[in-house]
Amino acid sequence: MKYLEIKDEKAYYRRGEEMLEIDSINKDDLLSILNNAGKEDFEMDDYSQALLPNKAHQIIYESIHTKLSAFLADKTQFDRKVEGLYAEAIGEYDADIDSEEAVDSLPEFGDEEEINPEDIPF
Repeated sequence: MKYLEIKDEKAYYRRGEEMLEIDSINKDDLLSILNNAGKEDFEMDDYSQALLPNKAHQIIYESIHTKLSAFLADKTQFDRKVEGLYAEAIGEYDADIDSEEAVDSLPEFGDEEEINPEDIPF
């Protein structure tokens, strides 16, 4: 789904189901676009000064497009790093646990000590 679009020499952004001219965008619209930027179906037209004769549209669209592009690149890099760290941790801790010993060392249900409410410090 397209969230930023250049059409008929104007720049548009998505608000719900509507495409509105970019010079009417507000902070809530920007937040909504940013929240949707991580979705698989997120699309935006590349910035092209030649397609936008309106200077206000050029400045706003270029700024938003540049920031979203950087966000998406950083997000992809961050996701890869997190996946690598997660896989490394799983490999490290998975090797340390022998499944039979781990299961045998778990307390049985009902083996817990009763807590006296008077022992609670608050």
